[in-house]
Amino acid sequence: MRSALGWGTIMKLMRLLNILLTSLVFFVMFGLAPKGVWADWFISDCTDTSIGATVEGVGIAVESGTAEHTITVTGAYLPNGNYRIGVSDDATATSFEPRWYTSYVAKTNDQTKLSFSVTGDALIDDDPIGWKDTRHAYLYKEDQYFNVCKVGTYDVMENPRLTCDALEIYQYQKYDTDGDGIEEPEEYKCYSSGCIDSESKIFITGGNFKNRGDIVNWGALTFKCGRGGDWRACHDGYVSIINGQLKLYGTDISVNWGPGTWSYTPQSLVVGKNWEGACQGSLTILPSCPKSECHETFRTPKNPDEATVFELCTQINDPTLRTECQDCASSSDRKKDGQAGVWTAIGCIKRDPTSIMQRFIRLGLGIGGGVSLIMSFAGCFILTTSQGDPKRTGQAKEMITNAVIGLLFVIFSVTILQFIGYTVFKLPGFGK
Repeated sequence: MRSALGWGTIMKLMRLLNILLTSLVFFVMFGLAPKGVWADWFISDCTDTSIGATVEGVGIAVESGTAEHTITVTGAYLPNGNYRIGVSDDATATSFEPRWYTSYVAKTNDQTKLSFSVTGDALIDDDPIGWKDTRHAYLYKEDQYFNVCKVGTYDVMENPRLTCDALEIYQYQKYDTDGDGIEEPEEYKCYSSGCIDSESKIFITGGNFKNRGDIVNWGALTFKCGRGGDWRACHDGYVSIINGQLKLYGTDISVNWGPGTWSYTPQSLVVGKNWEGACQGSLTILPSCPKSECHETFRTPKNPDEATVFELCTQINDPTLRTECQDCASSSDRKKDGQAGVWTAIGCIKRDPTSIMQRFIRLGLGIGGGVSLIMSFAGCFILTTSQGDPKRTGQAKEMITNAVIGLLFVIFSVTILQFIGYTVFKLPGFGK
């Protein structure tokens, strides 16, 4: 009897112990796990096999302030009715308390693809910390409190508006100044506006990196470069931005590229986006450089358009023409009006409409005068060699007459163009 009673007591004690252990485990798990985890236990994913739906427009980043973002749910097994999507930014309450709703979309037997338009505050990043805010989207059926399934999440990403000024690219070069075949110990700081060689390390500084107009006090980025479409990291490791300037462990970033034309672009590690403006560019590196082509002062383009022209100047082999091209693009030619221009085969053409028009008018008048002069010489030559031939004599006189008329037209064309361009059509470059 005592044995049976003892066995029953043991069984009761074991059941009680099992209940206590189960309650303890449940209490510990429920107390330590985030609420969002428990909420997800009651939420089915829309891509679950029992629901058989496919979704689009989730798992991506949407720029903050976007007017509209479309999320589609395609499911043949969803019951007919009206559906909408609820969006929340709180992972612990998204299954029951969404902050925003879309309009209802009807589901019929013929309508299996439902497109929902997310607008308003659901596309605004209101989190003051960080670059993005994760939003949770759920599918709701009309007249039902609980959601049907979880559509997914999307990130609302702030547009950082990353910009920077032109980078200072230079190197320290040594030259044989006395002609004895030995380079002197003195080093010259030569900027990329002149000749950059592949024998010396290249230093990249400056940038004045900004985010929404504010100087970036601290940050990190990668620096990519490439030629012929083959991009790679220009420097091992990360590059630091300290007070808006490029730094690498407290020193300037240095790279060693081979000869050729290289493209370069810094990319932010925070948002994975290339920096805009004059930070992106190209650089031509030659095997060696003479002292005469060393630019010991930094020249910065005035705007991104000038930056492109400025980089094109490095492709000119003639040192004199290259300097003139850089002066034209950087507005540093103090002999002229100081306006930025574009270097062409006929010289520097200023980019304002008045200068362009005046340049082509002068070019046209010069060509017209030259043609008239050549025709006069040709007519005189034919007249001299005609030997009394009436046909050749008449041809020569006609040519000389036409040349004189053309020359008179060129002489008086300034007045004619003044009247037509300024008085009639009001073209730039005419008049006072």
